[in-house]
Amino acid sequence: KAQSPRIEAPSSQENGRQGDIKSTSISLSHNGNSLEKYCWSQDKEEVQLSIWIETGIGAKRVGVVVDKDNKRLDIKVDNKIYLSGELTYDVEVDEDYDGGIEWQLDSVESKRRIAITLKKKCPIQGATLWWSRCFKREEKLDTSKIKDRRKGSKGMREAWEEAHKLFRAKVAKQRPTYIDDDGNIVDVDAKS
Repeated sequence: KAQSPRIEAPSSQENGRQGDIKSTSISLSHNGNSLEKYCWSQDKEEVQLSIWIETGIGAKRVGVVVDKDNKRLDIKVDNKIYLSGELTYDVEVDEDYDGGIEWQLDSVESKRRIAITLKKKCPIQGATLWWSRCFKREEKLDTSKIKDRRKGSKGMREAWEEAHKLFRAKVAKQRPTYIDDDGNIVDVDAKS
């Protein structure tokens, strides 16, 4: 059974900042989604997850871990689960990072955030997997409407049309090849 990401209610100090966080979240949710306490964006290779926390929290108080099956992401503050959820898609784990995931603390427009980079794991080499949601309990996005997905479509269409035009011209110049009942090629011009 999939579990929803757990999100703490904002403190009274944060209530005044919610409007600011929402506008910042929207700008950080390119090709992704913006929710109350976090937002995520994506490109062809990575998902950037931004989780808003109280100012004054240092990196030693934060832990970010993806489980060994690359399916569950846990974010802890002061050794307590701050946000936890089952990821919709597999991610690549990098043993060079504590917890297997690249993350950092930074500030965006005077707000503190945990910025997590999730490297997409695509089952087909060379293909791009656009995520419809980060956590399984989120509402799905319509990935066919992702603007970055359409980059290069015009160029591809023009290249296809040009190749198709050249193919038709080449086929129009070809003469048919005739084969007799014994499998021999018959030169039609020689019989004329």
